[in-house]
Amino acid sequence: MTAIAAPSVSETSDIAIVHLTFEGFQIFGGGVCAVTQGHMSALNQLQPEFAKRGVSLTPYAAEIAYSSAHPRWVPGGLQRGRKQLQDMGGDLFLLPNYTDGNEPRSPWGVPELGGMENWKALSGAATGLLYTLAQRHKTVIAYCHDVPYALTSIYAASQSMAADLDITTLFVSHASALTHEMPVPNPERLMVECAAVQWAKIKPSARLGAISHFMRDQIVGDYGAGVDTVVTAGNGINPLDPWYRRRDEGEISERLTAAGVPRDRPLIVSFARAAGFKRHDLVLRAAARIAPEAHLVLMTDLRREDLHQLRAELDVDATLLTSFDKELVASLVQWPKTRAAVLYSENEPCGIMPMEVRLLARDTFTVLVLSDSGGFPEQATDGVDAILGRSGDDAAAADAIRRALALDDGTRAEMVRASARRVLRDSTWTGRLLRTLVELRPGLAGIAAEVTAAVDEQNRAAVGGAR
Repeated sequence: MTAIAAPSVSETSDIAIVHLTFEGFQIFGGGVCAVTQGHMSALNQLQPEFAKRGVSLTPYAAEIAYSSAHPRWVPGGLQRGRKQLQDMGGDLFLLPNYTDGNEPRSPWGVPELGGMENWKALSGAATGLLYTLAQRHKTVIAYCHDVPYALTSIYAASQSMAADLDITTLFVSHASALTHEMPVPNPERLMVECAAVQWAKIKPSARLGAISHFMRDQIVGDYGAGVDTVVTAGNGINPLDPWYRRRDEGEISERLTAAGVPRDRPLIVSFARAAGFKRHDLVLRAAARIAPEAHLVLMTDLRREDLHQLRAELDVDATLLTSFDKELVASLVQWPKTRAAVLYSENEPCGIMPMEVRLLARDTFTVLVLSDSGGFPEQATDGVDAILGRSGDDAAAADAIRRALALDDGTRAEMVRASARRVLRDSTWTGRLLRTLVELRPGLAGIAAEVTAAVDEQNRAAVGGAR
């Protein structure tokens, strides 16, 4: 690969940051939705700090055009998202993906991601948008989120040099055909993921974004990525979000009562969308092993009859909630009788929920319990800021939960404080975005250090610090 000299600050004084996404504005979703919204909040915070130092950051986003009949449609989401971006000098665009605005429904793999024709149409349209933005700004940095945009890096690099356009693409894999589609992965998905990975070896402007060490190791080890083509693009949280506020006990008590959650028992709580790899079944089996030491509250976004049947078979003391209410999530974490938040996914590419729990729980006795699988173990130091248990093993999960229940109040309080300090240090959206910018544009390192100090102070102040 031909080495490219690091651009100077003057050459990167006008940067457009573009998020190419398939969820987050018009429709609600998972990790990609969280990243898209997280980066918008971070750019709102970073933009004025960079402007003080002579660097313009302009945020843009482009999302697949969806029908209002889509099952995950968010009323008013498009209008709110467009205003959010326009208020920062950018805009929100819609792109075609060769459907009628509903899920593509591929017959293989993850159905809602679609297939090759969807990805070609979407990546081509996205590339045209990047060319347009590159004529308005000196530099364009585009986050190409997951397989629907995997071909964008190839299309964008092919003609951008001829037109003298400064476009850097970052193909960010939030999961892959080899993590969530085994034992027989979708061959089309495998092909385009491999194409994006190999293309980065050919074109230095086509980079790969790793949301965790786990995903970095996978695209290097299983897909053959060049180590020097991979950039840190980790997930995070926004401490300025009012959701992280401290709730008083009366407010929490009312919300738990309305949801049918017992208030007179020690609680262990678990939250995740209704995907098999989240291992709700294992958490239920672990809860059955520790009964009657604590009552399990398990929340998913959909009703899964298999979980209700399993609870009946195990005769486990548990409350199953099937409406993913974020206020109830926060209330459960901050309830004085909650002793553990258990997140036990397998091969989780990164996982934002542990980061969210860390900050919500900063003044509580709620200890984080994680499986030692995927991107979770790199987020935790066992016995210091969380408790880790062997993945795929309900007996090991039960042992990890017992460890959390057995902690004395002093040890428990220090563990949750260490947990909050860790997330503020390592996993804010502002910090994640700044690290990515510096890796892509080393000339910004000095300015980024000053901005980091300023926004870190804002973040700590917003949550009352982390003692």
